[in-house]
Amino acid sequence: MAPLGARTIVPGHGPVFGDSAPLDATLDYLRFVLDVAARARDAGLSPLEAGRDTDLGPFASWGDSERLVGNLHRACAELGGAPRGAPIDIVAALADMVAYNGGAPLTCLARYRLAKTGVASENRGCEVSVARAPGGGTR
Repeated sequence: MAPLGARTIVPGHGPVFGDSAPLDATLDYLRFVLDVAARARDAGLSPLEAGRDTDLGPFASWGDSERLVGNLHRACAELGGAPRGAPIDIVAALADMVAYNGGAPLTCLARYRLAKTGVASENRGCEVSVARAPGGGTR
């Protein structure tokens, strides 16, 4: 976004902004995630273990802190050699996010679209929970 030189940015979430502070903060967070993922890989920690062992520092006030674990799943996969954007085990990532969240269901406040059905929904309190069925599957 920054290289485009836009003076006004209309994000998918949050307010419209005209300065670089939100972009700078996002880049700082992404660098933070990559640093945590690299340290986790070197220490042999899972994304969940790394998330639990990490002080969020300046990002502690950001909402949905369990997203760190999901982001670590992606970063660890790519640092481990997976191509950028390659599929990850989304069920494992979501289960770890729920675990990081103390077992509470995940919430989202954003609009989302159900890709399989094409049905759009606006929900200000959608919950995501992952349950493992006997034998390791999901339900």
